[in-house]
Amino acid sequence: MSRNFRNSRPTAPETASTSPPSETWLFAQEILGKPIPNPFAAQAEARAKRAKLEWLAEISTEHERELKNLLSAEAEARRKRKQLEWLATISTEHERKLRNILAAEAETRAAQKRHERFYESYSARLAEWAEVDHPRQPKGTSDGGQWVAKGGGGGSSGGPGHSGTSREPNGVGHRSATPDMLDLAHAWWQTNNLLQQSRRDLETLPARIASEQAKLGSRDGHSNVHAQNLATAQRDLEHAKALVPQLEKQLHELAQQYHDSGYDEVPYSTWTPGETLVGGKGIEDVGLAVAMGGSPAGLKPTGIEFDIALAATSVFQLGRAALRKAATAAPKSVASEPAALKPYGGAGGGHHVPAKKAFEGAAGYNAKDALAIPRDELSRLGVVHSTVTGAQQTLYREFAKRGQQLTWDAVERIETEALVRGGLNSDVARATVKQAIDALKRTGIPGPTRIPWGN
Repeated sequence: MSRNFRNSRPTAPETASTSPPSETWLFAQEILGKPIPNPFAAQAEARAKRAKLEWLAEISTEHERELKNLLSAEAEARRKRKQLEWLATISTEHERKLRNILAAEAETRAAQKRHERFYESYSARLAEWAEVDHPRQPKGTSDGGQWVAKGGGGGSSGGPGHSGTSREPNGVGHRSATPDMLDLAHAWWQTNNLLQQSRRDLETLPARIASEQAKLGSRDGHSNVHAQNLATAQRDLEHAKALVPQLEKQLHELAQQYHDSGYDEVPYSTWTPGETLVGGKGIEDVGLAVAMGGSPAGLKPTGIEFDIALAATSVFQLGRAALRKAATAAPKSVASEPAALKPYGGAGGGHHVPAKKAFEGAAGYNAKDALAIPRDELSRLGVVHSTVTGAQQTLYREFAKRGQQLTWDAVERIETEALVRGGLNSDVARATVKQAIDALKRTGIPGPTRIPWGN
């Protein structure tokens, strides 16, 4: 077998776009150290595209027409199939035609099943594969990127490239990357991508809206198009405004959990399908490695390339799932210590916990002596002060509409939720508010005097 063949990527079968690849091609992929295509990816992509089209059809006449055409074509295909099945009962020619179609469909299903079984077997073997025991030849050599026996020429048993699927430590004295760690990093990476896109939309969409508004009065014969573009841009801007604070909160929570779990110094690296080694330490580098090397087991592509409103749902689900999984596995003591609190009148200033407006006129209450989260502590924890204050106003106004008396329990719930919306870990927020309220009670404050922002 020539070296040129060993280093070349096998060409996919001509029917790869419509039929599953053959077992021969899949086997060649594995022999050459190439990634096996995920047989479920095309199905997931098709479902996502259909869901996107159905959603867009609700707000866009162009996509509504596209969906109608698709539904019409599907209905016509079903009609023709039923007609063929009926004709096959009375015509040998149509019976032969139907038999050929059924045979081709059966073969496609069988090939798909073989592909799925091969992929599952490949994934299981990969999970058992310790790349540290099977290094690759250096990139740029005649056999660059090919697997070699441990200690073989060009390979190094201690070199970089520890796969995330390896069960070996990522170096002497280091912890190994765990599925929880990769889940968190993957969710962080997807969340950050969507956040950056949303921020770009906040910067660029106002100019686009202004441009479309100016074109509405141009009388160029395309007023309907400009009106539709304007509505789309305005909708996208509202989506971005709503998404940014939520994404910032999720990003902070993921990074905090990653840090609290002790993953910051755990290295992870892997090979991309293009034979490039990616990875490092920290949630950003590890997140990039997971995204470039392929999602860890159990995670599905989130579709950053999709419309931002559609991507948001899957990104949020991915992030929350990673947080729930990590929180379940983490010791209960993790992320339960309160934020540092100091008297507001000191050098730190910061954010009053609870809001000073709730205790105006209370005997013994002094806003300068009351505890607050200093500005440097807010910055360290990634908490956005303006977001917390805005959340306080919203939550207290909502409470005022109920016509109920403000109690310590209600204050604790509202203040905790406000800190969480500002980006603080929920356990830390709860512990911080409890400590601040206990301090007020010890000074003899009987309770809140009024509902802040309640009028």
